Amino acid sequence: PGNDEAAKKVIAERVKRLEAEADAAPDHALAHFAAGVAAHYCGHQYGSTVDEKRDYSRRALKQLEHTRPAFDFEPRVYVYLAISHFRLGQDKEAQELIEKAIPLATNDPDVYYCRAEIFQKVNVDRALADIEKSAVARRLGIGQHTLLSLPPDPESPGSYGQFADAFLRLPRERKLYSQQPDPDRKIV
Repeated sequence: PGNDEAAKKVIAERVKRLEAEADAAPDHALAHFAAGVAAHYCGHQYGSTVDEKRDYSRRALKQLEHTRPAFDFEPRVYVYLAISHFRLGQDKEAQELIEKAIPLATNDPDVYYCRAEIFQKVNVDRALADIEKSAVARRLGIGQHTLLSLPPDPESPGSYGQFADAFLRLPRERKLYSQQPDPDRKIV
């Protein structure tokens, strides 16, 4: 518990710093993406009350909205936007956004998992089919996400801080690598 609270405090401060840096650079889509993703995961991992989780979801939305249209090709933008709307009870927006992620990432198991979560109360059959697609893709090892070459960050108590910090360093360090899935291995 003590370590969790200390980590929560450090990560929350890092999220605030990332948000401030992104807000200071309104046209820097990657900075907004990093701040939005950091807020998303901070709320998911460290939000201890419903209100705290919702606050982080609102903060994630604020940042992620600045990533479009620059990153309209990136399915993760739509996933994070959709899940943030979903966590705020904005189901219609969540459904519309997750549908935009599907054609951009047909082999990404997480996209199907998130769509299942969003549609579970509206279309159970579809949600179950999406869970199956997600499970099959994971078993086959296809649809891996973009890989980051993360340099060690001794100040960070957890991977979320390293992840967000690495995004801000990417344009300068150029340490982004992409693992392309085998195009012949598709989710059926």
